[in-house]
Amino acid sequence: MKFVFFFFRSTRKHCPDCYFNLGNLYLKTGRKGLAFDSFQQAISQNGRLRHAWSNLVILSDELGQVSAALSTDTTRRSLTIFFLSSRL
Repeated sequence: MKFVFFFFRSTRKHCPDCYFNLGNLYLKTGRKGLAFDSFQQAISQNGRLRHAWSNLVILSDELGQVSAALSTDTTRRSLTIFFLSSRL
C-alpha cells in the first residue's frame, strides 16, 4: 500500500480522478482519514467530481467531520463551482 501511494505521489501531482480512486482504495482498506484527505484533494483539483463529493459527504458524516469538510476555502470554492455548474 505504501508503494502505491509513493508511486502515485511522485508521478501524478494533478490528477483528480487518481485522488478519487486512491480515496476509494483507502476506504476499502479501512483508512477513513486518508480517504477523507484524498477525496478533499480530488475536489480541490476538480470541484465537479460528483462521486468524490458524495463519498466525502458520506465519510464526513461517518467521521463526525461535516463542519471540517466544509471549513476550508478550497472546499467552499469547489462547492460553489459544483452548485453553479449543476444549474447550467
